[in-house]
Amino acid sequence: MLGNLSPFALILIGFIIGWIVEWVIDLWLRQRRTDARIAQLEEVVQEKDARLIEAQERARAAEERVEELEAELRELREEEPAPPLSFEETPGMAPPLETETIARDVSITETEVEAPGIEAGAPPVPSPVEQGDDLASIPGLGPAYARLLKESGVLTYEDLARLDESDVRALIRARPSWTGVDVGAWIAEARRRAGLEEVREEAVSAPSREEEREAAPSGPIESVIRDDLTRIKGIGRVYAGKLYAAGIFTFADLAALTEERLREIIQPREWQNIDLRSWIEQARALAAQEQGKHD
Repeated sequence: MLGNLSPFALILIGFIIGWIVEWVIDLWLRQRRTDARIAQLEEVVQEKDARLIEAQERARAAEERVEELEAELRELREEEPAPPLSFEETPGMAPPLETETIARDVSITETEVEAPGIEAGAPPVPSPVEQGDDLASIPGLGPAYARLLKESGVLTYEDLARLDESDVRALIRARPSWTGVDVGAWIAEARRRAGLEEVREEAVSAPSREEEREAAPSGPIESVIRDDLTRIKGIGRVYAGKLYAAGIFTFADLAALTEERLREIIQPREWQNIDLRSWIEQARALAAQEQGKHD
């Protein structure tokens, strides 16, 4: 049949067949390139999705951290409310101790202060930083941390020796990443200077709780049963540290205090409105709950 066709017709048929074959091959190659591109785009989409999920997790963690910091800020504001129209130094912005001491000495030397009930030349009332033992002399502690501890009511070596590491870190606001702060060494040195290492338990007929603590052998503070006093509304880490330092470890201990004794321990400022009666009532209720659990 093809022999009856002219050469021109054969060439034309061959051309058409070649064009069809080329078109089929090109279509097949184009489809492969398209599939490869789609697969590449899918990988990119998956990578972007993974990055988006990671970013969302980081954002969620950042929001949780912000909430924790806001809660700590509210707690600190409840414990240390700022007095109205006060010219006291702002927490966190205190000048170096040396500068403050020089300024205080100059002001006392150059200015004569006359006030009702205060005689000229009378010795100034020592601030909490100047009271108690020289905590700054403990190796590694220094004047800055000593100031924070004394402002929190930890005035003596014995006060510091009766705290545990977590309490001290909370009082000096140390972060977990601060590996250079050896709080355990501070407590050990304070215990040695306070002479608590030589204390041994003695048999005493019907001893009181306070006498039992004084006669108990010195050891890690973790061995003493302690309640979480921050569960009481109005008591944060600072006030809890003062109570622990005074030997008030449980809700029952706090419930047994009078308002006058509790005020002596925490030493609130005059402008602070603290409901000590509420603390004692809450401690009494929590102590009853704890007793009910043991029964």
